[in-house]
Amino acid sequence: MSRALTVVALLLASATGARGQAELRFETVSIREGLPQSFATSVARDSLGFLWIGTSGGLARYDGYQFDVFEPDPDDPASLPHPVVRDLLVASDGVLWVAFNTAGAARFVPETQRFERLPAGPAKEGGLPNEQVFQMAEASDGSVWFGTASGAARLDPETGEMSHLRDGPGFAAL
Repeated sequence: MSRALTVVALLLASATGARGQAELRFETVSIREGLPQSFATSVARDSLGFLWIGTSGGLARYDGYQFDVFEPDPDDPASLPHPVVRDLLVASDGVLWVAFNTAGAARFVPETQRFERLPAGPAKEGGLPNEQVFQMAEASDGSVWFGTASGAARLDPETGEMSHLRDGPGFAAL
C-alpha cells in the first residue's frame, strides 16, 4: 500500500509544484477509497489529468476525488483483459496503453470506456510475440514498443502493423 500512496502523493505534489509557489498537499488513497488493490504496479497521468493506477487487482482511474475501477469480465471481450497490470503508457497521441502479466496489451478507448486488445502469442500473426508484456515505451516517431518474454515488438502508428525485433528467450524488457 505504501508504494501506491507514495506514487500518488508524489504525482499530486509535482502537479501543484509546477505552478510555482503553490502549497503542497498530500492525500492518502487506499482500498478504502476504492483502489482495487493496495500494491501499485504502475502509474500514469493522462492529458485530461486523470491518474491511472495499475494494480495486481485491476486498473483504477482517479480524478482526485474518486476511483473508477476497471476489472476483467469473462463474458465481455472488451473489458480489462487481465487483473494484473504490468505497465501503463500514455502515448503522445493521448492513447492509454495497458500491459498485462499474461494477456498481452490493450488500448483504452475513452469514448466507449472499453479496451481493444492486441493479438498476442506465437500463433497470432501480426500481433505481439508473447502474452507476457513487461514494459512499453514510445519512440520519437510515435511508434509504441512492447518488451515481452519473447522479444520486443514495434507497433507502427500509421499502418497499425506490428514488427518483431527479436524472438527468443532472454530478451525480456526494453
